[in-house]
Amino acid sequence: MRRKIFAFVSLSLLCSSFCFAQRSLKDMNRGTFPRQNRNTSEEELREKARPVNIINAPGVRQTTVNGNTVYIYDRPTSSNIPVYHQVTVSGGGYNPSFADQANPQFKNWAISAMGLDNTPYTGTGIVVAVLDSGVSPHEQFCEGAVDILNISGVNNDFDAYGHGTAIAGILGGCGPEGSGFSGVAPRVKMKVYKITDDQGSTNNINIGKAVQRILDYNRTNPSAPISIINVSYGLSTDDEIVKRALKAAYDSGIVIVAPSGNDHADKLAYPAAYDFVIAVGGLRPTRQIFDMSNYGAGLSFVAPASAIYAPALGNSYSWVRGTSFAAPYISGMAALIMEAHKKKYGSLPTPQRVYEVLAKISSAQPNLLPQWQGLGLPDASKIDKVI
Repeated sequence: MRRKIFAFVSLSLLCSSFCFAQRSLKDMNRGTFPRQNRNTSEEELREKARPVNIINAPGVRQTTVNGNTVYIYDRPTSSNIPVYHQVTVSGGGYNPSFADQANPQFKNWAISAMGLDNTPYTGTGIVVAVLDSGVSPHEQFCEGAVDILNISGVNNDFDAYGHGTAIAGILGGCGPEGSGFSGVAPRVKMKVYKITDDQGSTNNINIGKAVQRILDYNRTNPSAPISIINVSYGLSTDDEIVKRALKAAYDSGIVIVAPSGNDHADKLAYPAAYDFVIAVGGLRPTRQIFDMSNYGAGLSFVAPASAIYAPALGNSYSWVRGTSFAAPYISGMAALIMEAHKKKYGSLPTPQRVYEVLAKISSAQPNLLPQWQGLGLPDASKIDKVI
């Protein structure tokens, strides 16, 4: 499976107002993972720990007008996409124009762009691991949909940074009525491994530990294993600890998905650069390449990475951008493919088979070179035609 691409941490901390959670997290079952024995190699490897580089992708240009902070969301216009205007924000954060905020069709442009509004599949029966900053209480995480395992070393079990909440929401948000949001695979089960501190920082050891926990989990849950790992973090250079862990997961039958990075560079980051990882670049609503997306030989696919309406801290929503957020669209699509395959053949497909189906349902976007988009944008409405 040849698809190396940069997998950098497209960490775009999309701020919105941090209101208090309006509902309990009864659906997030902390501590439901089997108790794991500490891997003795962790101590041996600790001296090799190094930070995972996080690239912030601010969604706007910022200036000050008459003492007020003004954020200008930067994206091209088209005949069918509303124009963002200047929005004055007090207390930090940023938002698109109020017209776009009120436009349900625009909020879910990514869903229609990937044919997700025209597929019978929801990810039912598929388990996905999300390695990120955790999740916070939110209406998008329906009862029984999320389990949390905190291996970050901090006492706070929940997401204090916002990145993981957005990632998990995009992948598996259940879209309650009136929320104006739809997840890619609203019936998946998500095992969320919190690998960062409350500032979103992590290291190679935490990623390796999380993958080991996943392999341990699958050994004790062969009938409902974790089948996909979404890791929207990355390193600028190769790392043996991360590579060995993820390769072991891939060899065991797990699909690995990572973002291409936000350097706008012809250089693939890690782990997406590994040829066994599905590397995901970013698109704008206009189907142009996301201006910060890494590109180059080995890029697998593209997915929405700009003007993404996503769950945020405080049971709220915010607009995010970055290739971090493109990755869960492909992870969710992989879950739909797995559900369809299992219904037809009675078994989960191999990672290679998932990649082959993704390739067959993807279309190259006009005016984009192959090195910018890989095999293009997948369309969920085509799954039944190729399974």
